[in-house]
Amino acid sequence: MRSHITGLCIVLCLCLVGSTGTVFSDSFSSDRLFTLSYGSTSGQLGVRFPVGDAEGGPPAGPTDIAVGRDGSIYIADRVNKRIQRFDASGELLMEAKAVDRKTEHVAAYERGRGAEVPPHVNELDNIQRVAVDSQGCAYVQFGAAIDLLAKFAADGQGLWYMHLADAIPLEVRETYGPFFGNISIGPADTLCMRLSGRSADGIAILDADGRFLRTVSGYACTPNGRIVAFARPTGASLATAVRMYDTEGLELISFFADPVTADPTLFADMDSFSGTAFDGAGNLYKLAMGVREQRIDLSPQLTIGCDEVVVRFDQSGRATAGIRFPGSPFPAGRHVAVDQAGNIYRLAYGADSVDIVRYALDTSTPEYTSLRDD
Repeated sequence: MRSHITGLCIVLCLCLVGSTGTVFSDSFSSDRLFTLSYGSTSGQLGVRFPVGDAEGGPPAGPTDIAVGRDGSIYIADRVNKRIQRFDASGELLMEAKAVDRKTEHVAAYERGRGAEVPPHVNELDNIQRVAVDSQGCAYVQFGAAIDLLAKFAADGQGLWYMHLADAIPLEVRETYGPFFGNISIGPADTLCMRLSGRSADGIAILDADGRFLRTVSGYACTPNGRIVAFARPTGASLATAVRMYDTEGLELISFFADPVTADPTLFADMDSFSGTAFDGAGNLYKLAMGVREQRIDLSPQLTIGCDEVVVRFDQSGRATAGIRFPGSPFPAGRHVAVDQAGNIYRLAYGADSVDIVRYALDTSTPEYTSLRDD
């Protein structure tokens, strides 16, 4: 892996902050933490790609990565239908492979009929998202028509699971929409689930036991107690209007985040917005995807169809650092995470293994800095 850090020129700094002078901000340096080989045994990660007609369907690999307060790393292994937790050196700390399928732990899968949850659910089939609370417990969301949410203790013990459509009141789903996603953790380990599908986005807030508490308008909760809402202009622009509220709905700050203005070179060929993340202080990390196609050694049939860019904004809306690196060869999933301290983690795929790479914050650089990992 080759990394080099290049400071942006004075012109770009002036584009960002007008004529006020040098921007004092954070930058990143890269570090490969550990490597996991491909496979199905404990401590490996599953990957799958079609071979003729025998293994139909799209290529598949890990679908999410999350980081706990203690720095441990959780990876959703969709192929092997499990969640694994590693420390920063790569030691396997936990493997969650199944959930108890007792009907008293979940609302009726077929509404009003008391049907038992289908057997494939207990195998963690179709994992979509993982979020980790302050105790190291992992919340796992299943996608597609399953719409289940499971909770595991830090040691992998299954605590509960439930059907989201039954946990969230009908009037809430009719107001905001039937689709669930973007799990985030708020203060006191409240669980925030984004609802979408109608004209406005909403957040369903659940307690640590999965009980519905209330809804608020917005996109996500931050660990420091803010509710965040986004509005994007029409067209292909990557700019976003950001509004942050307290838990009572009082607006705290609003700003217009335009990462391309901050760093045009880093955003060459970027054409779509792909998500957001927040650190423990509520700083925004904006993710975008590009169009560069890159052949990889994992399979002659696979290419990385895009690069990924992450730009960090402070709480005033000022862009402070940017990173660009090759994306994932798999069409489904989220392959970037941000921890409480603002360090960025990603999965870097090789021929027979995947590297877990951390980009550590460095606050000593007195200028906006970009990092490109090729």
